Amino acid sequence: MRVAAILTVIANLAAALIPGSAAPAFAVTTPEYNYSFTTATSSALHSVPGSQVTAALAAGQMLYLYTKDLFNILLTPMGADDAPGTTFYLSCWKAGESTTHRVGVYTAQNTVTPNETTIDGTMRWLLVAPSAGSYTCEIQVGSYARGDSIIEAGGRIYMRVKAGAQLNYSYVGQPGSIVRSAHSWAMSNVASLGEEFVLWSGVKQLNGSTIPLTQGAGNLTIVQDVNLTTCIPDDHLKWSDCAGGDGGSTMRTWIEAQPQHSDGSACGPLIKGTVKSTWISRPRHHKTVNNTLMISRSGMGAACTQVRTALKVELGGGAQTVITTSGMPYRGQPADARRRLPVLI
Repeated sequence: MRVAAILTVIANLAAALIPGSAAPAFAVTTPEYNYSFTTATSSALHSVPGSQVTAALAAGQMLYLYTKDLFNILLTPMGADDAPGTTFYLSCWKAGESTTHRVGVYTAQNTVTPNETTIDGTMRWLLVAPSAGSYTCEIQVGSYARGDSIIEAGGRIYMRVKAGAQLNYSYVGQPGSIVRSAHSWAMSNVASLGEEFVLWSGVKQLNGSTIPLTQGAGNLTIVQDVNLTTCIPDDHLKWSDCAGGDGGSTMRTWIEAQPQHSDGSACGPLIKGTVKSTWISRPRHHKTVNNTLMISRSGMGAACTQVRTALKVELGGGAQTVITTSGMPYRGQPADARRRLPVLI
């Protein structure tokens, strides 16, 4: 099962934020949304009604966005190996520019039929306005399946985005915002999904960035998300290093943070977040793993002026696994597009 045909380039994810105490500044809640697809419309994208928000931003101004209670439900009964997939997108574009020139993030996974019918679509992102203007953001959804599965299901598969999904957003640094300040970083796009992203064994470190610290800032919340694909037969057609992979993967992920002096030397011990273990079965194929680490600023000492973060991804067993991350611009996206996940400060 593929992710979706429109996902064409890679960008990395990671960020750090220092949250305030207020509730989300804004949120929209969506009604129930039903859609369907055939062999001809498999992977087609649909804007989720009620999920659109618009924000006026100055150049460099940041908007923190995240979803809540976003679920997709498979309505059509399907067999054990059908495993239709769904991709959710959270994306934004500037007024006056083509809507094909969006930037954002995605999460994708297959529904493990016949016993599973509902999957989660958690996404979080930091929009950094490249120029002043009005930006519209929304949630989109697209589903896909093998042609034979669609035919066996009667030629059309029916899906539903559950009512009550929220898109929350907050202007960074404004009074009442949940985020007082933020920093983000991203890995440059590459032309294709290179072999270096296929993990055969051991640990892969996805470098983040060095985040400046402010005295008395409270907690530092580091969020780093990653999309993982366990190699299955035919994946080698896209990633040659997937050849021979099958049977699912056990993946372990965690965030590490090293407080530093201004010269980059260590300022206290390395801080290691909770290790999250994720099983990705062959029918699941894809899975987004969301990682969060909260650090007390006061616990790092006054001499620490910055912190260096990284996400560690370990293959704990099973088939080799593709690390594709979760920031994938659309086809037609400008080459300098970046996936940004924030560090909340």
